[in-house]
Amino acid sequence: WAVLRRLELPGAWLAAAIFAVHPVQVESVAWITELKNTQSTFFYLLALLAWMKFGERATRGRWRFYVLALLLYALALFSKTTACTLPAAMLLVMWLRKESFGRDKLVPLVPFVIFGVVMGLVSVWWERHLGNYRAEYGVAHGGVERLLIATRAVWFYVAKLVWPANLA
Repeated sequence: WAVLRRLELPGAWLAAAIFAVHPVQVESVAWITELKNTQSTFFYLLALLAWMKFGERATRGRWRFYVLALLLYALALFSKTTACTLPAAMLLVMWLRKESFGRDKLVPLVPFVIFGVVMGLVSVWWERHLGNYRAEYGVAHGGVERLLIATRAVWFYVAKLVWPANLA
């Protein structure tokens, strides 16, 4: 709600309420193994708020908000590496605010992108070397199969956002 309100989007409270009470969120709240989702989202949104505050030129000590945004982003990434999408969200915020995409706006995003890529590569390495499901379960998927599985996952979640039935 705070992020949407700062962007002055109409219906921010309604969007936040739907996000908070939607049945798809139950899994992340109810299952201790899914705490990573709630925790990552918390730090992700706080990082986005801090970065937005940094972007306001009139903010006194604005570079403290930049450092805070980096720290919160690190916590989000350590919770779950899908938080690597934050730089894209930052660009979206700039676009919604109708800000220019000049060098002075893009250079501060570079550490966020680098940190996200590094943590993504660590996750890939971790899954490949320590979570080797192929050897343990005899499962091996090629590139096309993996693409199909990922595409199905996207459409599954889109469908469940619209009609949240049979989630248990």
